[in-house]
Amino acid sequence: EPGGGATTLALDAAHSAAGDGRPIVVVDRRGWFYPPALSARWPLERLLLVRCRRDDEAFWACDQALRTSGVGAVLTQYDAVDERRLRCWQLAAEQSGAIGLVVRHLARQPEACFSDLRLWVAPSCAVGRRHVLLTLLRARQGRPGAMVEVALDDHTHTLPPLVASARRRAAGA
Repeated sequence: EPGGGATTLALDAAHSAAGDGRPIVVVDRRGWFYPPALSARWPLERLLLVRCRRDDEAFWACDQALRTSGVGAVLTQYDAVDERRLRCWQLAAEQSGAIGLVVRHLARQPEACFSDLRLWVAPSCAVGRRHVLLTLLRARQGRPGAMVEVALDDHTHTLPPLVASARRRAAGA
């Protein structure tokens, strides 16, 4: 759901994936991304923001960024995406080594899934820092239905150790 922490988690994963200095590409079709909201510790010099007026431009920008070997991660947000387009993005990411992150606010899960890892992210009621409840929907290695609650760090944008190790396993590291 919007405001539930999925975009923050995706940004943190992009930051972690591009930890070796590669740029992070954010493709924004709907005006959802607001760079000043990022903390001062977020590497803005490695951020490439692509704002598009039309869906076809945004799809093309994601595809081209995912095909670029120098890119560390590509982040976009779509509610309705043709599953064939997601498959093309997956193949492009496999060729370049980039991590593709698509945040989708869906009422139900689509049938097809081409991702290595699919998480359901929901806000969690916790005292102190922001927490999210992650439910594993799909993983090449893992048990669907597994759940974990994690704290989001809006200052350092680092992934909790459990999520970071799951990301490395999903990436084959």
